Amino acid sequence: MRRASFLLAFSALITTACDGEPVIPPLPDRGPMTLDAGVDAGPPEPVCDDGVRAGDETGIDCGGSCPACEPGNPCREAQDCSSGVCERSFCLVASCTDGVRNGSETGTDCGGDCALCPGGETCTSNDECLSGRCRGGECAASSCEDGRQNGSETDIDCGGDMCPQCAGGLSCLDRDDCVSGICAAGECTSPACNDRRQNQDETSVDCGGSICPACRDGLACNIDVDCENMRCISGGCVSCMDRVRNADETGVDCGGPTCGACVDGQTCVADADCLNGSCLDGLCVSCMDGELNQDETDIDCGGSLCAGCLIGGACTVDADCASEDCQMGQCRGRGDTCAPGDVIVLTTGTQTVNWVASRNDYLTAGVSCTGTSIDGPDVVMQYTATVDGFVSWEMTKPASTRYVVVVSDAPCGTTAELSCVTDYSPTVLRGQFPVTTGTTYTFYVADTTSGTMPLVNPFDFTLNEVVPPCAPGSGGMVGTTVTRLSTSLSGTSFSEYYLVADDSPTGYLYVGGSSNTYRIPKVGGMAEDIEALASLRFSEQGYELAGAGSEVFTVDSTSSSTGRLYRITSDGGATWTRQDYATFSPTPGDDFRSAVSDGTDLYLITHEFTTTVSTEIWRVPLAAPSVPATATLVGSIPHRYCTGLALDTRYFYTACQTGDEVVRVDRTTFATEVMSGLIDLSSTRNAVHAHDLDTDGVADVLYVNSATEAAHFICGLDTAAPFTGPLVSWGGSTSNYGLAFDAASATLYGWDDDTREIIQIR
Repeated sequence: MRRASFLLAFSALITTACDGEPVIPPLPDRGPMTLDAGVDAGPPEPVCDDGVRAGDETGIDCGGSCPACEPGNPCREAQDCSSGVCERSFCLVASCTDGVRNGSETGTDCGGDCALCPGGETCTSNDECLSGRCRGGECAASSCEDGRQNGSETDIDCGGDMCPQCAGGLSCLDRDDCVSGICAAGECTSPACNDRRQNQDETSVDCGGSICPACRDGLACNIDVDCENMRCISGGCVSCMDRVRNADETGVDCGGPTCGACVDGQTCVADADCLNGSCLDGLCVSCMDGELNQDETDIDCGGSLCAGCLIGGACTVDADCASEDCQMGQCRGRGDTCAPGDVIVLTTGTQTVNWVASRNDYLTAGVSCTGTSIDGPDVVMQYTATVDGFVSWEMTKPASTRYVVVVSDAPCGTTAELSCVTDYSPTVLRGQFPVTTGTTYTFYVADTTSGTMPLVNPFDFTLNEVVPPCAPGSGGMVGTTVTRLSTSLSGTSFSEYYLVADDSPTGYLYVGGSSNTYRIPKVGGMAEDIEALASLRFSEQGYELAGAGSEVFTVDSTSSSTGRLYRITSDGGATWTRQDYATFSPTPGDDFRSAVSDGTDLYLITHEFTTTVSTEIWRVPLAAPSVPATATLVGSIPHRYCTGLALDTRYFYTACQTGDEVVRVDRTTFATEVMSGLIDLSSTRNAVHAHDLDTDGVADVLYVNSATEAAHFICGLDTAAPFTGPLVSWGGSTSNYGLAFDAASATLYGWDDDTREIIQIR
């Protein structure tokens, strides 16, 4: 409109060619001009103040070689015009849309009287810039992180076309500006689980995700916990709990590929639809109702429909028996040989094992956990794995009887142990070992207490398959590769209670006990006897060493209030000292057997095994202004005979020989929970190490050594039932007291006290 107005204003000056195009009026005739020689000199030179259009002027005294013309004057090119805009041979008034920096503009079509300038345009002040920032004569670009409301933002750094949606309480223009999807009276509401919008991390409207309640059947989901029925299939909560036969169910809320198997009496299409694995004429056959019916020969077994009966069950033909041996109306099978029909077949869950007495029922030798022979066990049982994972098992036994359970993965009767458990006192034996789908595992059981005490008959045996939440060698965990490293201590004899690693991957291991202390490179080699270098007396060598950075401490085994903790080096062994480091008051209840550092303090645990004195945890500061430092009793726990000690920001972890229990202790309340009872902890010392895989201050895995030369792992520490599994075993029959851990290289170190070798585990 502005440009049109100026064209009308100067219409009197404009002549038009026959085709309608404006033309520049011809110059006035000033007559011929001559030079001194009488030669024609061409058009006269322009005089820019004579009031006449001459020379290359496009307007009167302007354009060409003269100053630029004001709007309305004729022009040939943009430079003829003060506005820099020549259109249809006339200078136009400067505007904010002409693509030229003119008028009061500081940038092209922006600044001054025009709109604010975007990033990259010139400026003289912050007020000229869309971003509100003029830096070095140039507008900074607007962004969603500049702490200003600019661009199309509806509030600071949010809303509009480019930035993230705004949180509750911030300004908005429409629902698309808000995280919640609700813009009310120009303000975003906060996301909620009742706002009838799918926001936050909801999988459906107001349900699913980490915040809102689980979704009902038929709504969208990502994982099982998004659903009330804990069943998310192909992005939807499947209806297996609505008491209606729907979807692909064969019975009400059961059967088909999605829902669980049906109980007896429910409709079915295939055997897999039934909990008992038997679909007959469209119904799950009743082989689990605890009644003698159909053509069963005994309760829920035998006949043409149900599984074979166990040893001792009623039968009419061999096919009625799991052992396929029916004699005089009773299923037989001695259960103590590898002969067909004799091996007792195990299933998952708890089962009663009945067996038939024979010549081996009073076996007193031949089976053990060292140099195992599998000749003549009392009972032979087999199990075929259906998962890649672990099997946990337990069996009942009389107290004060020596039982041995050997597990093998080779053909029955042909190999020594894959796993072995033996104990005298408890009434339940427990074990665990890794399994592979489709592999058959044989259990050999014997009672070796005496020749007059047969294996109890029947006994209960429980077997469960477990897929662990972690795997050795995965996710930063220590693996299962064992490397033996020679030392100069081969052939020597000394007591070893501890094995400690410093914090350098290329550093040292410390091994020894109450009478010897050695330092050995982590790669093996020459051992350095440091007891004399540090001027250590016999009692001062104790049962533990502890490292904290470049400092090394020895834990005394005496019971006095002083002289329990010595620092023997503060520089990693460049200089050896003997410094009484702490005083203890009141006197600790027993000697210390373990110590661990969190970088700020050193924590020690007493080795109490009586019923009248609690196990204590003490703290000693590492940066005390003077030594001996004052030790503080942190708290006590009722578990006894605890030796190893580890910690994270939440818990203390320790291994207690009483009950073979690995426990965790809340560092604030000292509430104590049992995490595992599957590791044989019947040794003088059992090390515990906490591995923080994601370095968040909370342990993800524990490593624990057993009574014999083996290491185990515990993971799922934040669950109600942490998983315990075997890591490695390096053989030998003697007690294993030491297990060291180098977190920087994710390496464990064990010690073979037979060969005096370092056992590197990665």
